[in-house]
Amino acid sequence: MTLKFQLDSLEGVDESIQSLYVEKDGKFVLGIDGLPQQEDVTGLKAKVEELLGEKKAAEKARREAEEKARAEAEEAARKSGNVEELEKSWSEKYNRREAELSSALEKERNTLQSQMPYNTDGTHMTGDSYSRIGCMHTRAAEAIINNRTWKPTHAVSAVRAGSVIHVKFYTPFALCTSSSFSAV
Repeated sequence: MTLKFQLDSLEGVDESIQSLYVEKDGKFVLGIDGLPQQEDVTGLKAKVEELLGEKKAAEKARREAEEKARAEAEEAARKSGNVEELEKSWSEKYNRREAELSSALEKERNTLQSQMPYNTDGTHMTGDSYSRIGCMHTRAAEAIINNRTWKPTHAVSAVRAGSVIHVKFYTPFALCTSSSFSAV
């Protein structure tokens, strides 16, 4: 027979065992001599939560201040008609956002590439890889059904150089990240 260390009430507990429990803070605790007392860490936990909250608030305030400063500089450039400064500001915003999205896509692509090994012919995946890709198709279908975000393989850019068109694709498996076509 096992005994619970703490009970809300002694109701239903055998009378011979009830004497082993001591009431403490409205609960009944098994009275054991020599048992080390647990330290009260609620203060520490509260302080950690407080510090994390302060850090998040400071980070948010910093981002807001940076954004406000950028917006003010942009507005000043707009009022003064400084096209170069406006173009620089928009270019920085675009590049920053593009870097964020590219790093997220690259991280996802690298994760998926490591999960999809190919045979030595470099063209065909292993049997396990085909099984995994089936699971990914299921995930994509589930995401669509549950109204979540899912990105299929799609063209990201196309550049024509003479009679050749270079096309870059987003694909989670890097099966075809770029291709060239002859324009006729």
